[in-house]
Amino acid sequence: MKWGMKRTVFIIAIVIVAAALAVGAVLYLLDLQGDREAMITVTGPVRVYNSESPPGYIRGDDGVIEFLHAGDPAHVLRIHDRNGVESIRVRLRDGREGYIFCCDNFVVQR
Repeated sequence: MKWGMKRTVFIIAIVIVAAALAVGAVLYLLDLQGDREAMITVTGPVRVYNSESPPGYIRGDDGVIEFLHAGDPAHVLRIHDRNGVESIRVRLRDGREGYIFCCDNFVVQR
């Protein structure tokens, strides 16, 4: 192959990779925007944890940074679904961030 041909193939490969990265970034931003438009309605006591790992039976109240009560506001930052466990990253009224987990006393409206 001549140098000109190698250069053309290299440029085409770079353009394809850049286009794929751009499409991935746009899809991520659209997904993130959809999460941030979700609303949470707290219907009863909800534990807010300091990390994304699910609480489980052993953990109990370990890592709880706040208790939300019916009507308390929580702004959705991100919704994660890993291994069938849904965790929602929220911002609290005082600016702190934490995680709540599926099937506590809240409803997510998308």
